[in-house]
Amino acid sequence: MFLQKDPIASLTRINTRVIIIVLKGAIMVEYNFKKLSKMAKTKGFEVVRIKGSHHQFLNKTTRELVTIPNHGNNPIAKGTAQKIIKALGYK
Repeated sequence: MFLQKDPIASLTRINTRVIIIVLKGAIMVEYNFKKLSKMAKTKGFEVVRIKGSHHQFLNKTTRELVTIPNHGNNPIAKGTAQKIIKALGYK
């Protein structure tokens, strides 16, 4: 996908369909284990067990258990990240 540093600067040169794709691609955020584990800790979750590359976080007040895969700096799949974020109580 073609991604420009400043998509707004070249709006006159490209058509509307391309603008939407460029802007949509520029907004997308990739989540990895480090980001999601920090988000979990700020919501009161703490690691209770690790099995292989999956860390399980427990919130002691709500007793909710959330599993976050740890695959180094590789991004977590979009759908998986969305479900984890929802389980953490962000959306």
